[in-house]
Amino acid sequence: MRKKWTLRKSKRISTKILILAISMVFVFTMLPIHSLANESSSMQNDTNLNHLNENHAPEPAKIGTEKEQDGINAQKENNRTNILSENGLNSQDIEQNEAQVRKAPRKAPPENGIVEIGSFDDLKPYLEKGKYTFLTNNDYSALLLKSGNYVFTNDIEIDLNDPYFDDKRVEIERGIISHDNKDGMLSIDGGNHKITFKGKKVAPLFAGIRAKNANISNMSVEYQASVSGYGFIGELISFGEPVDANGFDINNSIIKNIKVKVNGNIESKEVWGNVIIDNHFADQFRKGEIASGLSWFLSKTSLEDIDLEVTGNIGSDKAPADKNFRSGATGLIFHWDKKMPTKDTPSGDEIYMKHNTAMLKKAGQIVNVNINIGGNVQAYAYSQGYSAGVSNDLGTAWVDNLHVNIKGDILTKLHNGGINQPGGESTYAHGISDEIGTFINSSLDVNNIVINAEDGMAKSNSFTQMYLVAAINSKGWAENLSNNKFNVRGKMSNNAPFKNTMGLGFGNGWNSSGKYGVDFLQIFENNEMQVGAVEIKNARYT
Repeated sequence: MRKKWTLRKSKRISTKILILAISMVFVFTMLPIHSLANESSSMQNDTNLNHLNENHAPEPAKIGTEKEQDGINAQKENNRTNILSENGLNSQDIEQNEAQVRKAPRKAPPENGIVEIGSFDDLKPYLEKGKYTFLTNNDYSALLLKSGNYVFTNDIEIDLNDPYFDDKRVEIERGIISHDNKDGMLSIDGGNHKITFKGKKVAPLFAGIRAKNANISNMSVEYQASVSGYGFIGELISFGEPVDANGFDINNSIIKNIKVKVNGNIESKEVWGNVIIDNHFADQFRKGEIASGLSWFLSKTSLEDIDLEVTGNIGSDKAPADKNFRSGATGLIFHWDKKMPTKDTPSGDEIYMKHNTAMLKKAGQIVNVNINIGGNVQAYAYSQGYSAGVSNDLGTAWVDNLHVNIKGDILTKLHNGGINQPGGESTYAHGISDEIGTFINSSLDVNNIVINAEDGMAKSNSFTQMYLVAAINSKGWAENLSNNKFNVRGKMSNNAPFKNTMGLGFGNGWNSSGKYGVDFLQIFENNEMQVGAVEIKNARYT
């Protein structure tokens, strides 16, 4: 139970203050408990400020002529000045008091206790400006939430016009809440409450979380306007211990029972964080833009019971200003990551030799997910572009009961004038992902899957790829594509002057696992695939 603290009111109230208190309505500003430690003269000033805070009082209606009104205002200011003077205050005291509240030390959550959150104001004491680290020697300013166990007890409204955020604009540019303690634990239980934003000024609810264990659950988030980058969280990086000595990662973090609705678009945003280690950006000076429905990068984090709705597009409808930038857009996440068992160990043999792929599920899964997109999933680029209905990389994921409904297209649009970067990953547009591992009991329904280059683009030896499901698994372990339905209502169309590859199902460019052989286990059964038409145009090679 949170304690409420108040300051004892001074009995030395002047006659004028008493008369003023009777004639006007005041809103008393309560100071945090740390002000009790100040010297007595400061406490007296703070107490008087509670009585004198007219900034929050309703403005009286104007009466009489303009001249009469000026007289009333002058008398009011004179009274205020006299009252401040008699109580040992001046006009700067109010400003100093407000600054003092903004800089108040943050509270630490009770050890092994629950922090109940009934409004965003309740969360403020546990937030502080600081540095969020990603990779090595890279960090950025963020609004950091302390480790702890938080439970929402009411619907939460966030007002980004709140003066609380005035000196935190840089910190919330990537998202409102971050957490950075790789040895700590963070639990946020939304209690099935709804988080909304006041008006059209919005930001992703979470930027990044780095923790030993993290659990975010039981909440819905709705944005009344377009949001940049992602609909829920930029990244969640877990540092939990392996399942065993063989290096098999444990499923130690989870995002569960989450509903996200974006009334608008998810616009592309310049890459930051661990997503820059993805092959699609790592060898291109770690630059580019991405838009994803839920998140960019999840490490050792399960997704369960997710409902995502975007009424507009995922991805901007123009290419990045920097013509060297690559561009990506995915329906759910861009990169899902977990460490695989070390080969030539009992855990490795269990999977690679005994084909016990159920162990992969124990190390993290993506299950019971619904994705509904009112527009396109689209990547506009001068250089390489990547678009997919679910993700860029599901190569180590166990996906079960995931359903994608896209009213528009999965689209990669290439523009003239950019530099076609050597190396890197091929431009693509895929129904599900560039890579898959286990993908079962799921579905895709989309209008078209399209790669479209502007007229006049020079022919190139670069590749484009387009698959109804996915292109590859580069991890060297089992692929299982079973009991799924895939439907392209229109066509799969590849119009680019490159070396173009297309196919139903998934390609298998590389799946070697050393002593266990190549393609040691693939399951492809009970899948229903429908495509209205297939076309390749303007290709250098097919």
